[in-house]
Amino acid sequence: MTPTAGPRQYTSFEFGRTLRSCGILASMGSVADCYDNALVETFFATLKTELVYTRAWPSRHELEMEMFSYIEGFYNPRRRHSRLGNVSPDTYEKIHRESLTHIEVSGPLGSLQPVSVARRLGDHAKQYAPVEVTLPWGKMAGAPMTVTLYLTTADGLPLSRSKFNPGIWKPAIRATGIPDDRRNGMHVLRHTYASVLLDAGESITALSTYLGHADPGFTLRTYTHLLPTSEDRTRRAIDAAFGEDQAAENGPEAADGLEAA
Repeated sequence: MTPTAGPRQYTSFEFGRTLRSCGILASMGSVADCYDNALVETFFATLKTELVYTRAWPSRHELEMEMFSYIEGFYNPRRRHSRLGNVSPDTYEKIHRESLTHIEVSGPLGSLQPVSVARRLGDHAKQYAPVEVTLPWGKMAGAPMTVTLYLTTADGLPLSRSKFNPGIWKPAIRATGIPDDRRNGMHVLRHTYASVLLDAGESITALSTYLGHADPGFTLRTYTHLLPTSEDRTRRAIDAAFGEDQAAENGPEAADGLEAA
């Protein structure tokens, strides 16, 4: 594994492809995001406390063998974690994989997509043909799986954030006259998406899955300020009972009682 917290060339598609061809997994986090590093530091602290510091090690080979036994024989299959619901990492991953097998998908766009999204994605696919790519799935040595990319660059490569943000999003922001600052960055789309789902009553657990968060607690801490207040829910319930259209009376900006961060 190699860290990529250096110059921007380490985020390029070519560098990532070179790493994959050599069987190297890149460690990458977002800007000013310490959470991925904090998680691995927590693991190393546990490893040192429960194994490395418990005795003296006559040789490096002996320590390496004991570390392998600890990780693969105890930590992953047996050690329970409170953040995982008091189950082991292996059990947690098994539960997650089994939950994915229950998702029903029909057709290339999937049956669980909102109709509005499916229609627009279908129109996009008619204008710009999707590209099929085959990659190892789940892990670097996983079985190859072919997936369809609906959003690609002009040369058919995956459309990454590092290409979309400066090449499409930022120019569009500037063209409209909207201030080009952090409040109007591309990441605001995730907050808007989260605010819409929370306002509609979606659970934190489901939202965490949709956003790709491993821990629903992190989702709750991040988006607590977007949760509708009890006053909002009470007002809407009464308005709905009397057939009042709150959005028509107060305007679309006040309809959800939230600010799209």
